[in-house]
Amino acid sequence: MTRLLLSLILLAGSIATVRADTNAEAEIHALIQAVAKSGCEFNRNGSLHSAEAAAEHLELKYSQGKRYAGSAEAFIDRLASKSSWSGKPYQMICDGEVQPAGDWLTSALARIRSSRTAPRAARHLPQHLETYTVTLIIINATSQTTTIEKRTTAPVSPLNIAILLNQPA
Repeated sequence: MTRLLLSLILLAGSIATVRADTNAEAEIHALIQAVAKSGCEFNRNGSLHSAEAAAEHLELKYSQGKRYAGSAEAFIDRLASKSSWSGKPYQMICDGEVQPAGDWLTSALARIRSSRTAPRAARHLPQHLETYTVTLIIINATSQTTTIEKRTTAPVSPLNIAILLNQPA
């Protein structure tokens, strides 16, 4: 029983991790596309670049530094806000207004997240909590029976799936 419980917890954690990685990657690519479509100029180490060139540069940095960008926020902080060569902050120049690229990207990320079409009931939930349909394999050692049930859980993290498994049906 302990092995089964541990296996279910590990499986749930793996599924949640894959989903989080996919979500982070999608957000990062959406940020890069937002830069490309912005029409802004990009100041990198004192040289001005077009929005398309800036997006290409950020895509290159992401492809080479993906391990440092486990989330969209980490991508902004670690790869997209400043030069890794000189340490100088990048700037976005939009309609003559200059702002740090990190601030611009953080605002863009907020717009991307708010434009998602999430179910109305789930809009107030933090991003890392999801609802899951969990297949429970219940083994009753006393009666030597096994039942399989599917339950849709309330928002959970992989940790409290184990708690859910210990709840009576």
